[in-house]
Amino acid sequence: MVGMAALDRARAEPRPGRPAVGSVGVLRLVLDRARTVDEAVALLGGHYVDFGGGPGLHYLVADANGASAVVEFLDGKLRVTPRPSGDHWQAMENFPLAAVAEQARSDHDRYRAVASRLTGVDGRLSADDAFALLAEVAQPHTQWSAVYRPGERDLLLTTGGQVHRLPLGSP
Repeated sequence: MVGMAALDRARAEPRPGRPAVGSVGVLRLVLDRARTVDEAVALLGGHYVDFGGGPGLHYLVADANGASAVVEFLDGKLRVTPRPSGDHWQAMENFPLAAVAEQARSDHDRYRAVASRLTGVDGRLSADDAFALLAEVAQPHTQWSAVYRPGERDLLLTTGGQVHRLPLGSP
């Protein structure tokens, strides 16, 4: 699974000899070719992610084994922030996770709200509770919210107040 969030500071250096892919097109690449977080990180690191034609983004990748990581391109370099050991959840917001110490992340209101709630329930929320939390921290311009359920092999996506279930296919 791969999600994205806007990150104005995202910038990757052109990498001679490595194929270029757009900042949104890289999502398709990861979904088509990676089965694990390690494979997704290797794919992202093996390409030049071009943010010139679209928004600066960072990515949260997760796999069916429960691994996850936030992948960012800061100062032209790939930065990976794995899920902290012992946590059953990982979140990202519109600030560079790799550039902010874990203790200082709670300075960001939206991140603090998500972290507090997920820590309190050991990362386990029903889909309805997850959508309620996402609605609580949504910004006025939020277009969609997504709840990934690797155990059920599906994605729940809400747009315009409607929830859509998208099956993720066979393992």
